[in-house]
Amino acid sequence: MAETESQLLKSAPFGLSRKARILKEIAGHVQLLSDRIPNDLFECLGKVNDIRSKFAHYPVSFVPIGAVDRQALQARLSCKNEEIILDESYLSNLSALLSKTKSDLDQLIRNLTK
Repeated sequence: MAETESQLLKSAPFGLSRKARILKEIAGHVQLLSDRIPNDLFECLGKVNDIRSKFAHYPVSFVPIGAVDRQALQARLSCKNEEIILDESYLSNLSALLSKTKSDLDQLIRNLTK
């Protein structure tokens, strides 16, 4: 990879959302690229970026729940406007989203390198 490409794609100021916006903008001008991008890739990348940002900027707490003699700890991500319970359902949905996003990115790479 050329030095300028490496600087552009791997530099700190270019986070995931900015890289996705750059790809989306380029795809808007290059039909061949646009045709090869999976339909919901940008939506998936947006969701992944949102989740990453929440974990990077907000605390996770472990809150005791239940009767004193049978307490369990419940993991919670406390964001500005919401509290996310990090239970099996949340983690299963997150796993599905990450798997879908990876699959879409792999498909894009295969499509571009044929």
